Amino acid sequence: MIISDFYTIFFQKNNSQGTDRPAADIEERTRLVSMRGVRSHGLTEQRMTSFVNKKILVADDSQTMRMFLLFHLIKMLPGVGIREAVNGADALEKLKAEDVDLVLTDMNMPEMDGAGLIAAVREELKRDVPIIIITTRGEERDRQRGLSLGANGYITKPLNIREFRETIFRFLRRRE
Repeated sequence: MIISDFYTIFFQKNNSQGTDRPAADIEERTRLVSMRGVRSHGLTEQRMTSFVNKKILVADDSQTMRMFLLFHLIKMLPGVGIREAVNGADALEKLKAEDVDLVLTDMNMPEMDGAGLIAAVREELKRDVPIIIITTRGEERDRQRGLSLGANGYITKPLNIREFRETIFRFLRRRE
């Protein structure tokens, strides 16, 4: 399987002459490389291509956590556009300038926390973009508070990658 994927990625069959030639361009190779990652998550090419034009905003003051989330998002959703914000205020400014399909936010951030960001998105910007809280606060009252503020999902740290993946797909598919 890996050898055939490698072959598909770097070479295409030239049917008119029956010879192999290098893949047309880097975009095509990237799409095919992405397909290998998508297959490992049990998705079809049709689903993969539907995420290519999606944009996700990740708001977390921890650079390590942002990198961790970005790594998994890129692996799960090849071609997805990812924007980063270091706190709620930064995220709000980015949302004023650009629409996104999904917001992932921590609750504990300086300047503006996740609760403030959720309230601003819902009340000030009047947007119904799905917002998923990713936080260390795992108590039921914290979950209920986040959801009552207008969040659509709630995931606790440390992250369960399967739960993370399923939640991301569920909310991105709703926006199609």
